Amino acid sequence: MTERKIDNSLYTHLRSVISRAMPLEYGIRAVRLSNPLVLQKLRAVNGRIRQYWIGLGASDDEIDKEDLMDFAWDTLQVGFPLTRRHGRMYGNREFLDLIHEGLAGVRNEFAADVAELAIAATRYFRICDLLSENDILQMLSSVARCLQDAQAYEVHDEIELAKFVRKVREPIHLHPALRYAADGHEENGRTVESFGFLLDTEMEFSIVELKRQIGEFLYQYAVRRQSLRPAFSPDPTADALIGEFLREDMRVPDGEKPVTRLDGFISILSGLYCWDRYHWYRQHEKSAMERAIADTQAIYPKQVRSVGYDTIRKNYNTARVAINSVDFSL
Repeated sequence: MTERKIDNSLYTHLRSVISRAMPLEYGIRAVRLSNPLVLQKLRAVNGRIRQYWIGLGASDDEIDKEDLMDFAWDTLQVGFPLTRRHGRMYGNREFLDLIHEGLAGVRNEFAADVAELAIAATRYFRICDLLSENDILQMLSSVARCLQDAQAYEVHDEIELAKFVRKVREPIHLHPALRYAADGHEENGRTVESFGFLLDTEMEFSIVELKRQIGEFLYQYAVRRQSLRPAFSPDPTADALIGEFLREDMRVPDGEKPVTRLDGFISILSGLYCWDRYHWYRQHEKSAMERAIADTQAIYPKQVRSVGYDTIRKNYNTARVAINSVDFSL
């Protein structure tokens, strides 16, 4: 008996979110295995950056709500914030000044420390992403609920926003062959900024990765155009570029293997959860795998299907292979 095919915006969005989030989760765990001390030191710097914002007058709630940690890390790593920020309006001028002051001074405070902690992974991932893994247990619950909800809708049905899986961190990818650049010049009595990116002409790029980086640049170009214009000033070019980027963002990324089984998302996430539990238990006891599998069976969403030891072990092995296959070489 074949499963009913689901084809609606709820399922499409879920498929895109999981496909985009998983490379980050595999990457974080690969760094945990290869550079645990560097990751620990980066977390310590992260704590200091949070205190830096608090010292400037930002509250913990403002830091989290306005992505100030991401802004600071991006400024240190790339030169300016990459975080998704289209449509943001800051009605409080004092808070906007605080952001500008913080980003202007963050390099002086932390650039030297961060430079010493550069590793291969930070050529491909933002540090703020590597320090912000998703809660896999929470994702399992949310995805199971979403899959159940999605079965009730047809392709063109309108679906309320509350039913979509939200607050899942998806990485913004970097690449060592690319860097952003900006300069300004005077023209007819006004300052004109040029913004672009530079590509290494010798380093190898896959076509999939090159297209992803070009798509990211076009988004960054669009929001930079918006940021340099007065509030509510129309910019059809930026609007069109952002709209195209958001439509593309709903698709499964090129090069990613599609998940064909309805419980495939649960299998992926449960494998990661089991991997996490195994590596926690192995520090303390010999029966780490048995304990990890028992823990995973206990939290496996009951509304999906019941699973046995062998299924969880298979999901774990799938996660282990994916993590061990992460390659940060040039």
